[in-house]
Amino acid sequence: MSEPKWEPIADAGGWLAPADQEVWTKIDDDRGERNVAKLTRRGNLWYTDFDPNKGMYVYCMPTHWHR
Repeated sequence: MSEPKWEPIADAGGWLAPADQEVWTKIDDDRGERNVAKLTRRGNLWYTDFDPNKGMYVYCMPTHWHR
């Protein structure tokens, strides 16, 4: 199985990650790769569960995503 192709979450034109879809996310910056998790974006917030009644939002902004 090949490594996933991680895409940037957003660019100057706006969001690149899809809304209302569960995707893999991570933070990857000068401090390294961390916080790899399956999250769902709703507006500007990221949630731990696809169902908004079950999940809670996370206190971090992922930098990359893949399906």
